[in-house]
Amino acid sequence: MGMVAPEPPRIRRSVSQLTSYAQCGEASRLQKVAKVPQRPASWFHLGSAAHHQIEAYENSGRELTVAESIAGFEVEYDRLVAADLVRWPDWDAWLTGGRKGGQQDMEDRRVIGAYQVSDYIRYAEENAASWRIIASEVKFEIDIGGVETLGFIDQIAQRADGSIQVRDLKGGSTVPGSAFQLAVYGLAVERYMGVKPSAAAFVKLARPATARGKAKPTTELEHDLSLWSRDQLERMFRNFDRAESQGYYLADPRDRCEMTCTVADYCTIPGKGFPEHAAKFAHILKREDYFATTKEVAA
Repeated sequence: MGMVAPEPPRIRRSVSQLTSYAQCGEASRLQKVAKVPQRPASWFHLGSAAHHQIEAYENSGRELTVAESIAGFEVEYDRLVAADLVRWPDWDAWLTGGRKGGQQDMEDRRVIGAYQVSDYIRYAEENAASWRIIASEVKFEIDIGGVETLGFIDQIAQRADGSIQVRDLKGGSTVPGSAFQLAVYGLAVERYMGVKPSAAAFVKLARPATARGKAKPTTELEHDLSLWSRDQLERMFRNFDRAESQGYYLADPRDRCEMTCTVADYCTIPGKGFPEHAAKFAHILKREDYFATTKEVAA
């Protein structure tokens, strides 16, 4: 009797993988499967540093002052920017989403991040009697419809009535159009804590005043998790896992999408990328294609 080849290791999925795939399959392929070089953008570091410092503030028992929190944000932000500058020292290569240069965009986002951290503290203190954070940046790994799924929950809050609420911090100008991400977090909390959250919220961090408009305070956008069934989430992950495993990707080119897409240089859609760059990675449709290519290069 011949030996049976072992099954390949299961690939772990995440909410961000699924949403990226749904938004533009071509960008998802280039980022997650072909692993092409990705241009840096200061907005990524703004989000990471703001999350980092808000977590530090909550973990301190809210003892950190506004000044200490802003200083902590700036240290983390500058550290992340400096790390990317090693790889991409040319500011012109940095994405800005507009006409300003990369260095100016970096400076502007440092100001935005400091404002967001400061206003979050105001928001937390004003609502201290309504809720408190009981856990931050919680890692989870659960099975959803036979698909191993991992992720991180920004915040788990306990409200005044004792109920549990999952929360995700959003520092950009937009928030997701659905509560899919929060529904997955709700499953994770139920799995680990034995408590089923009935509500969840995107916490849209503040934006300072600009020449175009007034300042916008930190806002909590609540969603009803009872609208999401486990069957629905399982079906979504199974379909995503099946499609990605088979190498099925659909591009979704939109007007000026190349302005904010980190992998636009390698896009196969005419007018979006550079043909000579795209051709090098167009054949990588599955993860095994990537590993085969890297082995050939190494050889």
